[in-house]
Amino acid sequence: PGGLVVDYIGISERLKKALDKYTSEVQNDAMLDIEEAVEVMRQKHLKVSDFFAAVDYSNWPQLDRMKRQRLLYKAQNEVLITEEREEKFRESMKELKKAHSLVSPHSAASDIRADVAFFEAVLGAINSIENSGNPDEMEDLDSAMKELVAEGVGIEDLVEVTGFDKWEKEKPVLSDDFLGEVEEVEFENLQVKMLRQLLENEITTRKQTNLAKYESFEEELEETINEYNEGFLSTQQVIDELRDYADRIQETDDRQDELGLSDEEYAFYSAISSNTDTEIDEETLKTIAHELKQNLKDSVELDWTNREKIRAEIKTEVKAVLRSNGLSLYKHEELVDPIVSQAEAFYGGAAA
Repeated sequence: PGGLVVDYIGISERLKKALDKYTSEVQNDAMLDIEEAVEVMRQKHLKVSDFFAAVDYSNWPQLDRMKRQRLLYKAQNEVLITEEREEKFRESMKELKKAHSLVSPHSAASDIRADVAFFEAVLGAINSIENSGNPDEMEDLDSAMKELVAEGVGIEDLVEVTGFDKWEKEKPVLSDDFLGEVEEVEFENLQVKMLRQLLENEITTRKQTNLAKYESFEEELEETINEYNEGFLSTQQVIDELRDYADRIQETDDRQDELGLSDEEYAFYSAISSNTDTEIDEETLKTIAHELKQNLKDSVELDWTNREKIRAEIKTEVKAVLRSNGLSLYKHEELVDPIVSQAEAFYGGAAA
């Protein structure tokens, strides 16, 4: 209108050329992006591979069950040289898994899938030993299982070789069977990891029933691990220390049987014997332990929502039992709080 002539054909041609140029640039950018992503993935793959410089895992899916298990143990051993190295491995695996998933299904990702599956198996096996219940670690386990199955590893082989089932579904406690299996592992760093976890699980399980004794074990274990991490103990020395702790923990059962005390009585017995420098004869200790159990057992039925009030009542009862057995509070005031804490561990949790 108004004499204006619009060159629709010319505009159309220019638009087409512009679009062609834009499309070409987008495609080129996409190609650059994927190539950059592939390069990042290769770098992350190399970073994780460096942890296993001493491990030949090139044909791991073709190995028989026993050889595959030994290979996995050896690989875990390489990761577990120090806690810092283990943490770096975890971080490197997060980076590799992210890069690998971004590049998939590019052929470069397929080329290293068997390696990634092996690395995930190592990480999954370490996580299953710790069995912390951490959602991220459980996700790592699931991911490892899927990768392994994708590489043709049968479910039965997978469970037996990695130990996923044993360590994930139950928190193993000290037993001759478990200790025997750990001692058969020829790689020392992995032995340390397994023994430490067995001891931590055992202490956690037993601590509620005997605070005094197992808090002491817990402190000793932590001190030993710190000395090991700081290089003051060799791997063999820390293994010997951990085995000694295992023996001592098992000996507590023998001591309880020898005294003829129930779990509760032995806990109160330990709360007293571990917190006084005064010589108290064994029969008096056993009598006090028995009376504490008898007098405090009704605490489980109390309303623990008012915890401070209940603690005060238990403290009064504890003092009365100590006095009635010839232990003056002037000399034995330090025994009251440990006994009250043990009573709370026994009865407060059940009522909560």
